[in-house]
Amino acid sequence: MTWLDYPGHTTSNERIEREKARSCDEMNERKPAKSYTAEFKESAVKLAVESNRPVAQTARELGVSKDTLYSWVRQVHGKAQVHPETVNSEHLYDELKRLRREVSMLREERDILKKAAAYFAKSAT
Repeated sequence: MTWLDYPGHTTSNERIEREKARSCDEMNERKPAKSYTAEFKESAVKLAVESNRPVAQTARELGVSKDTLYSWVRQVHGKAQVHPETVNSEHLYDELKRLRREVSMLREERDILKKAAAYFAKSAT
């Protein structure tokens, strides 16, 4: 009697086939979809939008998938689209003025720092 004749012994091919069949069965079994209350969805969207954390991190903390939370946010807020007719030229002009003041201030700060660096480099030698 060889070791192949013992009861319960299977060849490697038989084991491989059995594993394939088991993994296929597991893949075909779907988990039941979780259902969430409307209040939970609303609070989750509010938390995701208003917090400073990434949506994926918020989803992990709430125990939902990030894709689910993203879809809830899209359902509530839609895709953010800016239509040209909603942009007012007065707002653009105000924004341009603000940005020009900021650039002017940053250039002044840069020039002061350049002079300070040159002064300390000269005094170090």
